[in-house]
Amino acid sequence: MMPGHAGEVVAQLVVHGQQAVAKNRKRILSTDGFRVRKCRACGKPSGRLYIGDSDQYAKWKKLADPQIIGQWIGRSPIDFDVTAQILIFTKTKQRPDMSNAYQGIEDAMQRCGVLEDDRLIRNHNDSEWAKDKDDPRIEVTLRKWIED
Repeated sequence: MMPGHAGEVVAQLVVHGQQAVAKNRKRILSTDGFRVRKCRACGKPSGRLYIGDSDQYAKWKKLADPQIIGQWIGRSPIDFDVTAQILIFTKTKQRPDMSNAYQGIEDAMQRCGVLEDDRLIRNHNDSEWAKDKDDPRIEVTLRKWIED
């Protein structure tokens, strides 16, 4: 991998609300749109099963996505390598799992058209977390990645 450094700022986003982590408390769902139901006759699950988002993460997506889209409207997805600074402000002093926290906001940026692919994030410079019980949020700054 070629060394590089952060260049000009290409995006700054703020998502208000307590983030829920994508990987915690997944649930098993069936394709009929409900939680797993069992056949009354044989006891086997009905419908095709899949792993779905937790209720908390689904609620966070409904909160976060409109905020991200509103800040990015009219712009094309970023299609080049970037470095990300992600500042996570939580309601409590409980330390979040940072890699899972990064994944949630990165997936949201891809889903909402900020990033063409979240694999374009080369590193997380100066990312950190802090407590702010009155205004939990995520602040993201993306900078263009410049190869040295």
